[in-house]
Amino acid sequence: MTLLVVAVVLVVAVAFVRFVGHQQELVVTRHGRPIRTRGPGPALVVPLLESGRRIDTAVRRQWTAVTAVTADGARAHLQVEYAVRVTNPVAAPEDADDLVADEVENRVRQGISRVLARDLPDGGDPLPWAPESFAPGVVVEHITVNSADIAVTPELRRLLVPATGRAWT
Repeated sequence: MTLLVVAVVLVVAVAFVRFVGHQQELVVTRHGRPIRTRGPGPALVVPLLESGRRIDTAVRRQWTAVTAVTADGARAHLQVEYAVRVTNPVAAPEDADDLVADEVENRVRQGISRVLARDLPDGGDPLPWAPESFAPGVVVEHITVNSADIAVTPELRRLLVPATGRAWT
């Protein structure tokens, strides 16, 4: 009899208890609507009635590379690193990392297209963006350029070649 009670308690504990990591939060939903969040440690979730989704709240470093044409016609390639943090687990969508990556790429591409090649940031330069929300409940804390390359296109070559028409002397 004691063995049966212990077995039932273990089955209930496994079915009802979810363990949440140190830098995670568990968003518990009922019928698709969030009802509560739980921080690190054990959390109760009623099977069949509720579901839980773990959200990583630690700062995560991400990288992306963007190629675009500058305002003076040069093809620039920037590799950037950015730090992402979930500030509101309830509001954060499941595909937050993809949404943030797309938004960072779009903003870097727009930034490249607005400046001249000589004004592009160098490796190690932070981009002038304050922490802001790129997706609901998610903040990008900083964006830093890892590397910047410029391809010499025919348009850029025409700007650099002297009026004599000779590129090499």
